[in-house]
Amino acid sequence: MKVTICIIISMLIIIPSAYATPMSKEDRDGYINSSFKSCLSDEFKAYMGKHYKESDLIKYCRCSAERSADNITSEMLQQYVQTKNQSIFIPAIESSGNYCFDHILENK
Repeated sequence: MKVTICIIISMLIIIPSAYATPMSKEDRDGYINSSFKSCLSDEFKAYMGKHYKESDLIKYCRCSAERSADNITSEMLQQYVQTKNQSIFIPAIESSGNYCFDHILENK
């Protein structure tokens, strides 16, 4: 019985994501550009620049922007437009930021 419940729950989680629509190229490019610029804010560079080279911060911000764009769907974008609730993007941004930190900055 527990196995059946676990399978059903897993399918409920997996199936909706299989039908998610990626952002359009225009939306994706705009998001990446905006996210990249936001990441490279003066405040971020001032704090992180104490520990990392600017070239590494640029790589990190590019990685984070592109990976989070891969995880943000058209539906999420539409929901944001309707609600102006940026927390919709937090899981995608945090997971991409963690991945990029581990693969770009952690090894420095």
